[in-house]
Amino acid sequence: MKKVLFATTALVASAGFAAADFTITGGAVAGLKDTGSGDAYLHTEIDFNIVGSGTSDNGLTFGASIDLDDEHDGTGRVSDTEIFVSGSFGTVTVGELDNAIDGVGMPDLGFDGIGIDDDVEANRNAGGANFNYAYSMDAFSLAVSADLGDDSDHEFGLAVGYSANGLGVKVGYNSDDFDDDSWALQASYSANALTVGALYADNGSDNGFGVWASYAMDALTITVAANDVENGGDNDYGVGFSYGLGGGLSVAGAFGEVDGETVMDLGLTMSF
Repeated sequence: MKKVLFATTALVASAGFAAADFTITGGAVAGLKDTGSGDAYLHTEIDFNIVGSGTSDNGLTFGASIDLDDEHDGTGRVSDTEIFVSGSFGTVTVGELDNAIDGVGMPDLGFDGIGIDDDVEANRNAGGANFNYAYSMDAFSLAVSADLGDDSDHEFGLAVGYSANGLGVKVGYNSDDFDDDSWALQASYSANALTVGALYADNGSDNGFGVWASYAMDALTITVAANDVENGGDNDYGVGFSYGLGGGLSVAGAFGEVDGETVMDLGLTMSF
């Protein structure tokens, strides 16, 4: 699975005539990848997100965002167009969105990802969405998504989470016209430098689980992960690392066995 590249830092420009803020966040990756089915190759990816936002007289926050991507093979695209309104009631977002169950998953390994999470996460049957409602209160969170398109398929997604004192639990549900159902459960626990977690996903015809553990030592984080699915054949497993060089630059890599192939990647990640 592709990793999120956006940074928490941003370049902000104010459009005074509209009393709005424009924020640009982004990142890039560059390095070598080997999927086991061919020669190793150089992979690069650049990802920028542009957000315009404002605040109404009654305190509502509103805005829109767009995602600009380009990869080493020239497959540039404009995607993830979103419009949102947020207040004490929560946040309502419409546009090109992920299903709510997408938030119930496991981490990938490497600078770009070797796919250690793909097989078990596929059992969530997560499609797209064009509507999302999110609300959080104290340690609890709720997300509801739907595909309100004009075709015959209308997906519905739900995710509920709890996080406190190092413990995190998420439960997700996805339904295609309330016919093809899937669900997922994620649990994790962090204590000092150690984090452990597990994921279980079931779509009625297949199920699987994944486990992971990471340990942070100053700027270095080492993560091991594995998954097994009932109808997936070979088990997947691997080990990865990330070392922060400061200023948003890190070197990261991974090595493992995925779908019966020996895979690896090694490269740089940048966040702006």
